Amino acid sequence: MEAASEPWLSNTWQSPHRTVGKGFMIWEELKANKYFVLQRHRMEGSGVSGFFKIARRTFTSHTCLLRIVINTFPFPLIAESDDANELEESWKFLEEKVVHLLAEMPKGSWYYYALGIAAELAKKKEPSILKGEATKGTLDDQDEDPGPDMDMDDPMCCKICLSAKAVMAVTPCGHLVS
Repeated sequence: MEAASEPWLSNTWQSPHRTVGKGFMIWEELKANKYFVLQRHRMEGSGVSGFFKIARRTFTSHTCLLRIVINTFPFPLIAESDDANELEESWKFLEEKVVHLLAEMPKGSWYYYALGIAAELAKKKEPSILKGEATKGTLDDQDEDPGPDMDMDDPMCCKICLSAKAVMAVTPCGHLVS
C-alpha cells in the first residue's frame, strides 16, 4: 500500500479509545518512547495456523495485528494496521513531528495533548499543534474530557476515569483502603 502524501491522511489513525492496557501477554513491544508504544500481536509471525488467526479476528474487537498506543494508563489505542510499512510511517511521523512537542509540554499535561493530536489525526486533519495552535481545548470533541484540574501525576486523580478524585485505593496485598 502506498503511503499517504501527508501522514495525517493515513488510514491507520483511530479515534483514541481505551485498551485493556499494554497487554504484554498478547502484545509484543516493538518500539517505545516516553509517549507512544508500537506493538505487534504475538500471534503475528508465530506460525499459528490460519484457524486460530480467524478465531482471533472473530472474537476480538481489535482485528489489526499492529498498533500504536499512548504510553500511559489507560493506554489508548491511536493507530492500527495489518500493514507494517503503513504503521511504520505513522510511527515515524510521531517520532519526528510530535514527540519533541510533547516533551515541551508542562509536566502532567502531555497526555491530554497527545489525546487531542490523536483525535485530529483520526479525523484526517493536520494536528493543530504542528501549526502552533494547539491547546488542551483540542479535546473538546472527545467522548471523555478528563477535566482541566486533573493531572496524571496527581496521586489523588482517579486512574480509571481521569476526571474525579480517587476515594479508594487497592494496596499491593489486595486490601481496599478508603
